Amino acid sequence: RVCSSLNLQVLEALSSTYTKLEKDEMAEALLKRCFAIRESKACSATAVLKNFSVELERELSSNRSQEDMEFAGRCNKLGVILATYGDSDVAEQLLMKSVKLCESLVGEDSLETAGVMRNLGRFYVQTSKFDFAESLYHKAYEILSAHLPDPHPKVIDTIGKLAMLYREQGRFDDALPLQRRLIRLNEEQYGTSHLNVAKALNNLAVIYSLQKECGEAIPLYDRAIQIYSEELGADHPTVRAAVTNRQLAQEIMDSG
Repeated sequence: RVCSSLNLQVLEALSSTYTKLEKDEMAEALLKRCFAIRESKACSATAVLKNFSVELERELSSNRSQEDMEFAGRCNKLGVILATYGDSDVAEQLLMKSVKLCESLVGEDSLETAGVMRNLGRFYVQTSKFDFAESLYHKAYEILSAHLPDPHPKVIDTIGKLAMLYREQGRFDDALPLQRRLIRLNEEQYGTSHLNVAKALNNLAVIYSLQKECGEAIPLYDRAIQIYSEELGADHPTVRAAVTNRQLAQEIMDSG
């Protein structure tokens, strides 16, 4: 069937993206592409998500899947999809179910549990439930730090999520030390000229700019722009955005 075929494509794409790349923007782009090339115009994205919701609610009410890690993974993946494109209430139910199943099946301190905690934390950021998100990110960080070598991409990414959470709340005193640490960890993991280093530099510059400390921000923007330009090209949107932010910081400093 057309819808079943599309469901499978979306699931495979999201599974691959979230488990291997762990980048929200790439996952969203891939999902949109899946919908764009759907086999039938009659099978809309809304209809697909409705089918997802119905199927999962049916499985949630069954007894068969309550001790099944495969089902926990399915809840997690479909919860992520619905959190972005569909029903947030069902998404929360699925993500919470996934966390509880992982905790009971493989342990509260397992890497699998940390992974689904991070997804639930991201959902709570999207829905502005920041206290819940912060708690989950901290728990995930503790688990990942205990199991993985330092620095490790998943540990770095979780620190980044906490830093962004604090920044969004205006908690700059909490965000600054984490963002400085991210620069150091990314340099250790990837080298001083990697795009992740540029992103960390840019994010630290943004925090300083938001606090009107533009003298601190501008050198960070300059270094980020240099790395971005070398890796992406001078005309890339990321480079242009960083240049614009740098110009704004300069204007604020000159006017003050």
